[in-house]
Amino acid sequence: MSSRASSTRLPARFTSSSSSSSCAAPAAARGGGGGGSSSSAASAEAKAREWVVHVLALAPAQADTLEKQARDAERTDARLPRGLAAKVRAALNVVAERGDEGRYRLLESVRAEVSAEWPHYTQQQRANLAANNAMRGAAARGAAAAPAAAPPARRSGGGGGSRGGGGGPASQPPQPQPPLVVRTQEEFRRYKKEFNKKYPRYDELARELDAITGPIYELEQQFSAATDEKERVRLSKEIERRFQAEGPVMKAKADERRALHVELKRLQDGVNAFAEGRENRA
Repeated sequence: MSSRASSTRLPARFTSSSSSSSCAAPAAARGGGGGGSSSSAASAEAKAREWVVHVLALAPAQADTLEKQARDAERTDARLPRGLAAKVRAALNVVAERGDEGRYRLLESVRAEVSAEWPHYTQQQRANLAANNAMRGAAARGAAAAPAAAPPARRSGGGGGSRGGGGGPASQPPQPQPPLVVRTQEEFRRYKKEFNKKYPRYDELARELDAITGPIYELEQQFSAATDEKERVRLSKEIERRFQAEGPVMKAKADERRALHVELKRLQDGVNAFAEGRENRA
């Protein structure tokens, strides 16, 4: 099973890295001169964007899965534009980000475009959307209730104890740090050792998150494939139950891994920069 951890996996240790978490470049600007064909194309692209946004609001999905869903939707819903599936990937580049497992997640910046009254939603999908919004609202309320003075979790070495800080779901995001500058061979060895000491925990968290999210992902796949409405209701309730049961633990592990990713990436970049400079000087 591929990793479904929410954070980006670091590249191989101390090799030149390229971020795999950034979105692909947006599609070309859709201005254009006059003419009926250009306005028709722009309308089709807007419809594709709308479709992708509302489908991803229900659950993350892979591009191939979305294209298949779009082809099926084209055949069954005359209100959708022809060629919808061919425009899915371009829309994904604009409204979503791709995770390590290849599933696209809706960007927070476009979530306001989601409407429960979207005409292509079924009643059950509207119920699922409401459940998603309720869980998101609960998480936001938990974050707002966190003590203002609570410091961000820090992982400056040392093993053992709790990495989560307060133990609740309202942990703060990693604080930005200045680039690490490695000046001496001694620092190079020390930071490399620190990276290698902390990296196993980063990998371990990926496996732990995969164990939690894997069964939920399988339920989501079953829900997408189900045609019987009672079965879809049952699966929807089971997905919601698992999210409620596993949510706090999943969030704590995802927050810890996200913070470790930032820390390890800083160490990696600093060590790589020193090694490259040493090679250039040789």
